[in-house]
Amino acid sequence: MEIAAFIDRDGVINELLSYEFGDDKVTYITKKEEIKIINRVDKAIKLLNENNVKVIVVSNQPQVARGLVTVEEVDEINKHINNLLGDANVDSFYFCPHRPTKGVNEYGIECECRKPKPGLILKAAKEHNVDLKNSFMIGDRISDIKSGNLAGCKTILVETGYGGKEGFQDAVPNYKAKDLYGAVEEILKRKIKLFINAGGKGERLHPLTKDIPKPMVPVNGKPVLHHYVDWAKENDIKEIVMMNGYKAEKIVDYFEDGKKFGIPIKHSIEESPLDSGGPIRLAKNHVDGTFCYVNGDNICKIDLEKVTNFHKKNNNDLTIVLVEKEKGYGDFLKLDGDDNVVELLRKDSENLDDKGLAHAGMCIIEPKILDLMDKEVFNFEHYVFPKAIEKGLKVKGYTTNELIEDMGTVERLRAVENLLKGENKMRILVTGAGGMMGNHLLDFLVDKGHDVLGFDFVPTTDIRELNPKAEFVECDIRDRHKLTNLLNRFRPEIIFHLAAQSYPTVSWERPDYTIETNVLGTVNLFETVKELKLDPVILNACTSGEYGYVEEKDVPIKETQELKPLHPYGVSKVAQEFLAYQYFKNFGIKSVSVRIFNTTGPKKVNDVCSDWTRQIVLMEKGLQDKIMTVGNLETKRAITDVRDLIEAFWVAVNKCDHGVTYNLSGEKVYLMKDILEELKTLTKIEFEVKQDPKLIRPTDEPIIYGDTTKFKEKTGWVQKIELRQTLQDMLDYWRKKL
Repeated sequence: MEIAAFIDRDGVINELLSYEFGDDKVTYITKKEEIKIINRVDKAIKLLNENNVKVIVVSNQPQVARGLVTVEEVDEINKHINNLLGDANVDSFYFCPHRPTKGVNEYGIECECRKPKPGLILKAAKEHNVDLKNSFMIGDRISDIKSGNLAGCKTILVETGYGGKEGFQDAVPNYKAKDLYGAVEEILKRKIKLFINAGGKGERLHPLTKDIPKPMVPVNGKPVLHHYVDWAKENDIKEIVMMNGYKAEKIVDYFEDGKKFGIPIKHSIEESPLDSGGPIRLAKNHVDGTFCYVNGDNICKIDLEKVTNFHKKNNNDLTIVLVEKEKGYGDFLKLDGDDNVVELLRKDSENLDDKGLAHAGMCIIEPKILDLMDKEVFNFEHYVFPKAIEKGLKVKGYTTNELIEDMGTVERLRAVENLLKGENKMRILVTGAGGMMGNHLLDFLVDKGHDVLGFDFVPTTDIRELNPKAEFVECDIRDRHKLTNLLNRFRPEIIFHLAAQSYPTVSWERPDYTIETNVLGTVNLFETVKELKLDPVILNACTSGEYGYVEEKDVPIKETQELKPLHPYGVSKVAQEFLAYQYFKNFGIKSVSVRIFNTTGPKKVNDVCSDWTRQIVLMEKGLQDKIMTVGNLETKRAITDVRDLIEAFWVAVNKCDHGVTYNLSGEKVYLMKDILEELKTLTKIEFEVKQDPKLIRPTDEPIIYGDTTKFKEKTGWVQKIELRQTLQDMLDYWRKKL
């Protein structure tokens, strides 16, 4: 995928103009002669071009809706801007011509592309195959920043133009800069070079390496080095230096200068074997600052940004990426309580434990480390690591459980291929596994062959129905000590956080318990993940109840709708969602929050469909008078089958952007009394309907229906199960259960 800089136009690229339009003072460009490029903008865009960063301009141009200029004239102005930039080049211009008020033509309408909505960015990202989480939105207004935040980009506010003088409100930039050039410097200083030690013979892989060097051995049909190039692009590397040795021509011929791979590639070639350290010394002329070094026989899925942030935050001279391995794998490194590397333990040492932290084959290195490389031929680990520690340089270990595996033997090669094919088991934790969603989720995950651990404290389903192939324990999410022990033992790679007090009626009766469970419980989970240095993706289950009362004109409800919850449960979920967001922004804990709209299905209790289907079965069995007690029949709800929802959970953790919130809603709205009529057709009995005042909520949303466009575009998820089938399955469940 591509990395992009989304840039606002007026006030960032060109100077603003002031116009008097009625009572408003506005800044509109209506002809190309009015364009004045801001100082150093051409140099800034040229830098982006040279570093393979897509330059995409996204701007609001409401003067089209006001009748001051046509769409075609805006296109001409944009072309003129590109001409004025000389050697620099904007890859694409996107603009919104709409204005919902004060429009005088067909463009005077509501739209999804007008910033602060993220529509322009999302459209451009889709058309240019942009990796949003590693891209930037640069603007001079808070609407630019909010648009970038909603799209999942990093954001930079510049001082030119408006300079963000509206006040930050709910949109805070990740960074600030004086102008576009300063913003580009901020982007590029976060990009580093990747040095790959690609000189290995791969004797243990013979005969696969008879005619090619080890880094060119195919893994699932693609050379190992090609996998590293893909990883480098995903992690915003600005240039790759391949340090080649054995059969170097095979590597050079395949990759050349990198143009066909979309990333600059240089080659440093050793004339004779220099061990693992000599190639770095040989390639030192390519070093221009902090760089990343990797062994060329690894398959890597590590999030490089997290490693570099650790390196910078601690002002390290050398950061060594570590993974837990069993004795015999290789050398171990010993850390103190502050992650400082204090000793290198050779693999033949008598002091090795059965398990330890081994060098994963990746380091972040400051140029001063090159001063320690005073020999031509040397082992990087054995010579440089102890020497750096001895000289008092800051050497720390970054421990991870992310995928980074070498393929140096046939057995390891096959294991890595299986990992990439998805044939490996993942350790998956489900909090609140005793609920209806958790119960179904355990079945889903076990069927996929994963190692599953679920826990609950107050189950709302019969735990005897839980899948026996999943481990289930009792744990209160409020019990930090027990939670820590559990996560430390299991060390999950994915967490589905469903544990909650999820009944609005209970939240009025026990608001303290609701807040403790939902808010403090979430804090406990994220703090434990942080404390144990785990790196899971967390599905953070939230609720449509966060929106509260929404007028029908605002449905289907978009994620941008103002949050006005009507009960303590909804309030607690707003807090839970914002906690997940801040843990992602501040600590890099990966999470996806989903606002779940009405969901039902077999094993559900205490919702309308569950209550009504249960009552019908009780009547069928003669255990209840033929009187159906109901609440408010005039409310409208979009309903999702729980089995469809579980599918959505799975694609969310695998495809959604981290730190972003998505709606999960059914796509068809039902009036409650219509659902009751549908149920009458699924049973042979007749019954009287009687309203129970106790079932009427103090405040009740008249319609709950979410817009899932954002989620569907990201994941391709579709709702498959019709409500009639859901109701039939719920009746069948109760017929067996009661």
